[in-house]
Amino acid sequence: MSTTLLKESATGARLGRRAGLGAAAGLAALLVAFGAGPAFAAPDNGHVDVVFAGLNSTDDQLTLGSNDEEAEVYYDATGAAAVTWSGAQSDGSGGYVIDEEAATGFLWAGFAGAGDEAPEGVNPLLNVLAPWEDYDEGNDTWGTEGDTVTLTLVSVTGAGTAGLTFSSNPNLEVGGTGTVLDPYTYTFKVQEGDEAYHVHPTWHFSDAGDYYFTFVASTSASGVANSAPLTYHFKVPSL
Repeated sequence: MSTTLLKESATGARLGRRAGLGAAAGLAALLVAFGAGPAFAAPDNGHVDVVFAGLNSTDDQLTLGSNDEEAEVYYDATGAAAVTWSGAQSDGSGGYVIDEEAATGFLWAGFAGAGDEAPEGVNPLLNVLAPWEDYDEGNDTWGTEGDTVTLTLVSVTGAGTAGLTFSSNPNLEVGGTGTVLDPYTYTFKVQEGDEAYHVHPTWHFSDAGDYYFTFVASTSASGVANSAPLTYHFKVPSL
C-alpha cells in the first residue's frame, strides 16, 4: 500500500474493473451532461468515473469530463465543472473518505479512459493511442509497449487537508512531489477493452466542506494536444 499526501490535499489511485451499485440520475444531471444551467448536485452514491479522459471529435486533443456508469450519463467538460460530487463516509477517526472499494449508499469515484464502450460525446483513446499488450505478471514485463495518458494534478484547494491512497499495480506510475513546480502526476498505460484504463482511489478528507481538484490530461502519443484544465468539485458533508 502506498500513500500520497499533499500540503493542501492529495490524490492516488488503484486499478479497478467495471462494476457498480444502484444509483439514479435526475433531470438536473441530464442538464449538466450537456453543460446547461448552474451548478447541480450529482448522485451521491454508485459508480461514477469522476475523472474521465477521452479524445475530441477530431482525435487531436484529449478531453476531460465525468462518466456516470450507473445512469449512463456523460458530463462533458462544461457539465463536469458544474457538478458537485458528494457521498463521502466517516473514516472512523474524525475524517472522511470516498473509498476505493464500492460501498452501498456511498459514492464510488474513479478514474477511467474512454475505450470500446466510450459514451456518446467522446471518442475512444485507442482511435489514436497504441495499446500496451501481453503483460507477464511473473516478470513484470510487457510484450508490447504502447502509449500512456498522464493526469497532472495542477492544484488542490479546500476546507482542510486531503489525500489519496492507492495499491501498487503495473498499469499506474506516480510522479512528482506535490509542489507547485513539481505537481503529482498519474500515468496510465492504455489497453484494449471497454475502458482504456480504470482506477478507483480512496479519497481522504480531514474536514467537512468544499474541495477543488484541477487536472490536465496529456499523452505520450504524438499529434494529440493536452486537455484543457478541468476543476472537479467535491463537497464533504458533516456526519
